[in-house]
Amino acid sequence: MASLIDSLMKTALPQQQTWQLFLIKNWKTIIGNLSQHVRLEKIFKTTVILGVYDPHWMQELHLFSNILLDKINDALDKPEVTQLRFKKVNRKNPNLKGSTKKTYTPIPVELSDKENKALDTIDDPELNEVLKKFLIRCHRQKKILSWNKKKKR
Repeated sequence: MASLIDSLMKTALPQQQTWQLFLIKNWKTIIGNLSQHVRLEKIFKTTVILGVYDPHWMQELHLFSNILLDKINDALDKPEVTQLRFKKVNRKNPNLKGSTKKTYTPIPVELSDKENKALDTIDDPELNEVLKKFLIRCHRQKKILSWNKKKKR
């Protein structure tokens, strides 16, 4: 399957653009350990756009862009890339190292009988549901504020 796609790509791309295919296929080998911090986003004519996960790394890579450009061109048969551009991107896989994705467990809230009776008087089911969610959110916020006050003491 991979060889079929490879042969299809070679016939679909003009001969002068095969370096782009080579760059895409061998990106992780060319860039080495930096692949944890940067990914190949787009190749536009002779400009390569790199997606960087962290602004600090974007600054570092920008400062060393000439060295990085030389490294990329060294991997190619001849110097094809003339410019590197950087843009901030998010990681595609949230399970990767350095991910800051947090899980959220909602605070359980029980509405009082008085609140439930007041909601029962509303005939519109959509309005009833929105108001119920709003009440629950208010109770959660109240609990969070009281917890924060206790932490400060």
